[in-house]
Amino acid sequence: MKICPSCGMVNEDVARFCENCGTRLEGASVQTMGAAPPDEASVQEAPRPQEQTDAQAQMPPRPQGQTDAQAQTPPRPQRQMGPQGQTPPRPQRQTGPQAQTPPRPQRQAGARMQAPPRKGIAAIHIAVLVEAVCLVLIIAAFFLVGRTRYSAQGVAEDYFKAYAAHDWEKVYGLMDLPDGDFLQEDQFTDTMERMELPEITNYVISEMPGVNEDIARVFHVEYSVKGQGVAELPVSAVKKSEKALFLFDQWKISAEGFITEGYTVTVPKGAQAAVDGVRLTEEYQVPSESAWEDTYQISLFNGSHTLSVTAPWCEVTQMDFDTSADSGTVVSILTPTKEGEAAFQAKMQEALETIFDAAIAGKDYSEVADLFASDAGEAYEGYSNEEYYNDMKEYLSSEPDDYYTLTGLQFEDFQCGFAMSGGVIAATMDFRYVVDYSYHAMFGGGSKRDTAEGETGMSAGFVYEDGTYKLQGISIPYSIVFWT
Repeated sequence: MKICPSCGMVNEDVARFCENCGTRLEGASVQTMGAAPPDEASVQEAPRPQEQTDAQAQMPPRPQGQTDAQAQTPPRPQRQMGPQGQTPPRPQRQTGPQAQTPPRPQRQAGARMQAPPRKGIAAIHIAVLVEAVCLVLIIAAFFLVGRTRYSAQGVAEDYFKAYAAHDWEKVYGLMDLPDGDFLQEDQFTDTMERMELPEITNYVISEMPGVNEDIARVFHVEYSVKGQGVAELPVSAVKKSEKALFLFDQWKISAEGFITEGYTVTVPKGAQAAVDGVRLTEEYQVPSESAWEDTYQISLFNGSHTLSVTAPWCEVTQMDFDTSADSGTVVSILTPTKEGEAAFQAKMQEALETIFDAAIAGKDYSEVADLFASDAGEAYEGYSNEEYYNDMKEYLSSEPDDYYTLTGLQFEDFQCGFAMSGGVIAATMDFRYVVDYSYHAMFGGGSKRDTAEGETGMSAGFVYEDGTYKLQGISIPYSIVFWT
């Protein structure tokens, strides 16, 4: 047993430090079984061991005369008994300078650290391994699903499945469609919903050989229609230049058979037209066969569509057309509103009075040219409007020696009718007239005044130009000024 020289604590023989105060026990006295415990004086005056060097601390001297086995596992000494077999009393801890507990020795530099026991694979390593395996599986599944989904076969199957279910939004997204104001998704949906499509109950898709697979693939679809039997349909898939998700070839279903290109819409000049609610602009305008019409050329989905035409002073004309019926549609009739009829009648009256007044006064055609459109054609029967006016002016002019002299002309009781042809609003107007004139008396000399009245009518064509309607041609029976 080893007695601590500082506190008197009895420690085991193999102890290097006091279990009570931590004092180094190297060189401390060892008391064997049956030996008397040391007295207080010896405990108090025991010399404090000198501090060992680092090398001595790392390698304690091996006791002489011991075998390897004895050096490795020293026998545990038995606790000593007192003279009468009792355990000797534990020395009391002294107070005072000699009884102070010395500081616990610090761990010496270079001391050998005892290696912790080696364990198996850590749980975190297992978790990382599991995550890596899962990631590999996810990547493999991603490529497998991607190749299947974006393959030509997969796209064709998705397309026909959506077609059979009338899922037009998905069908539109799978098709290879050009850009166009009239090729939008809502227009495609409206067109397809107007069709009476059969109810498809089952289908089989197989690829047809003999097609350059780097450009396109063709599939044969055989499907059954409820109540009608079996039908067939070819479906073509074309490869796009861009990649899906930057990895997979992208295939789209060809829109061949779904689109009509170069469909023409013809409306009166100055009218605004819209197909399926989308206005026809100058971008789509092409030369027209008539100077009084506007023609547009567009591409749109095969099927039924709605054309809406609006023009100043006219009612909105709305009609349906089907691209399968013909290659174009023409709106030749516009109906003036009540306000429009009044406006056209005012135009007719203005033209009638202005032209007669100018002709009677002998004015040049340039005085009335603004009433006519810039590229107005013939008045009637091959006469131009200017030629017609000059003949009228010559007929109504008066010379001092003329037997009859026109002194006044009035018009009243106007009644108009309207029709449309070739983009021209054709108007007719019936009216009453009163002619005031003077003549030389045959007998007795002098001059006399008289009136002549009657009913007649005129016709005119109106076209829209520069924000208003102008005369395309006019026919006025100026022979009403006939002296009877």
